[in-house]
Amino acid sequence: MKDLSEIREHYAHLELEGKENYTVKKGKFTRKVDDKTADKMKKQGWKIIAKEETVVESDLTEGPYVASYNIIFDIILKDLKKEMEEAYKKGKIEIINNIARLAKHKVSDKEQQKGKLWLNNKGN
Repeated sequence: MKDLSEIREHYAHLELEGKENYTVKKGKFTRKVDDKTADKMKKQGWKIIAKEETVVESDLTEGPYVASYNIIFDIILKDLKKEMEEAYKKGKIEIINNIARLAKHKVSDKEQQKGKLWLNNKGN
């Protein structure tokens, strides 16, 4: 079992690795900046219009992870893409189709060049 100092050290390390990016706007100009720069620019009259958080891989391997829903969606989509690529390499198009069906799509590799897939959007 970890003692309190080890836990604090671990989380301090994660805070250093995590990064927040902001999108700021002033007039017709828009820039992406880090959190310190965003604070300075806010004092200069820039408006913060978006906030993005980045996830460090070590955050995910340590156990449960809590973040905003859009970050969780990004993590899931990244993992799904890996799974779909592995399924494609193994010729298991039905796995790709099961995932694609959730977005009202259908995928086929029949009569397609190597490395190409046919996509049908059934949602329209």
